[in-house]
Amino acid sequence: MLQRKAEFVFFPLLKSMDLEGWVNIVYFPPNNWEYLDKKPKYLYLIYPNGTKWKTVFLEKITFNKSRLFSTQDFKEIFFDKSLALIYPSPKILDSELDFLPNFKTWSTNIPAWRASSGFKNSYAQVSYQSDIEPLPEKGSLLTFHPFIQFSKLKNYLVVLNVQSNPRIVNHSLLIFNSKSKEFIGKTQIQTNSVTTIDLDQFGFESTDLPVFVSKSMAAIPFGLGINLDMNLMSLEHTHPPGSFVVRGDRNKIQKQIKSKWLETLKVDLYEN
Repeated sequence: MLQRKAEFVFFPLLKSMDLEGWVNIVYFPPNNWEYLDKKPKYLYLIYPNGTKWKTVFLEKITFNKSRLFSTQDFKEIFFDKSLALIYPSPKILDSELDFLPNFKTWSTNIPAWRASSGFKNSYAQVSYQSDIEPLPEKGSLLTFHPFIQFSKLKNYLVVLNVQSNPRIVNHSLLIFNSKSKEFIGKTQIQTNSVTTIDLDQFGFESTDLPVFVSKSMAAIPFGLGINLDMNLMSLEHTHPPGSFVVRGDRNKIQKQIKSKWLETLKVDLYEN
């Protein structure tokens, strides 16, 4: 049975290092069998300052149109946390919000409405199908990372978090070798931010499968690879363990998988 998605989603415009971030918003319906609302939408750029969500009206978008935005189109202040959101609102928003808006945007939602978000430089660009719903404040992250590449390139972990509350809070991200169960190190990630972590500093081998754990923050992790000549890039995100479950209660099985690995890795020993 198809799972219905939330009808309000946000499209991330990301910043990482000196790469240009971009997002391509399309007002095309994902199917032709649900009722179509063809009214224009108000496109807003929304970014957090730690206490409020700040909104900037961009323009109206009409049905069957698309619009490309780049981080270079906006002031640096909008990307203090390397994250801004493009939101197609059905109505005009206030300039400051206590929480992300939750107005119904689309009249269709199967499959999910998507945009394309990515990074580029003068020689190459990468993207992924992007949409994000606010993540729970009480969440966790367990992800295995098969995207380490070798031979004349740099590897990064890009961690994306969006919550409805605009607060910026630090959390610990623990790094393990899933094969040896060895604790590799710890670093900081933040809510309502994009955190970029240099993975080459940890010395992973080609036979290693890194695992990243946060007991206190949910997030979407990406593997970003850039060759030393800067003319090739790759971007892939992992999926929650429960997304691989075909039948049964995904949430229950995901909780069991997380609990098993948290115990196996002895995560509590390294939290503080």
